[in-house]
Amino acid sequence: MSPENAANKAVIWNSDKEEIAIVDATGKVTAIKAGIATITVTTADGNKTATCAVTVNEPVKSIGTTYQTHVQNVGWQGWKNEGEIAVRVGKPYV
Repeated sequence: MSPENAANKAVIWNSDKEEIAIVDATGKVTAIKAGIATITVTTADGNKTATCAVTVNEPVKSIGTTYQTHVQNVGWQGWKNEGEIAVRVGKPYV
């Protein structure tokens, strides 16, 4: 911890909204859910503090995928959505 010449380098971390973000004893912040929390660090003697606003966003939802396949000597197949089988198995094209 800084400054190097500090007699007591111990600090206490705190989150004002632990339902949104928590902070451990080393200052590592972990998001819990969307919102805004204020993280505060205070010197052990209470003489100095610093704060930081942390914004947690909703996770990005899957946007999905659509695709087409091309079968040699047959051509392009119809559009498929993510997770759907694109080519018939066991049905050879002649």
